[in-house]
Amino acid sequence: MKALKSVVSDTYTYLNSRKDSPNIRLLIQVATYVTKILSVFGVINPDESIGFSSGTEGAVSTDEIILPFVKTLSEFRDEIRTTAREQKAGKILESCDNLRDNVLPELGVRLEDREAGEPAVFKIDDKETLLREKQQRQEEMKRKLEEKARKAARKEKAA
Repeated sequence: MKALKSVVSDTYTYLNSRKDSPNIRLLIQVATYVTKILSVFGVINPDESIGFSSGTEGAVSTDEIILPFVKTLSEFRDEIRTTAREQKAGKILESCDNLRDNVLPELGVRLEDREAGEPAVFKIDDKETLLREKQQRQEEMKRKLEEKARKAARKEKAA
């Protein structure tokens, strides 16, 4: 067990030293080894996965665990947005938008605002899809701003 503890400790040291680009293949090998040893000792059930199983028969899914937290966060954000609109607190609304547009997509959560007074709609989604959609929105916004600048320049030239 001391050797296993040492392997795990060394792996954390390695991860801390290589935060930007750890060797994924090496990490998978270490995780596979640790899983195999834990299954030999009977700590976990032997199967083809790495690490502890995410559940057993009858266990709740990850979504079922996460959804109440996301729902609570969404409802809290709705209340904050309503109050911020009433008080004309633009900075707070920007923070709410940042949560929706930048923070939650990184966590694989899609949050869509509705009409004033209606609660936002949320769902757990693929992180990569959300980030790709975010990139497309940014590119579209950039294109529109460039087009607007070109129109303004043409209008100014004509005058």
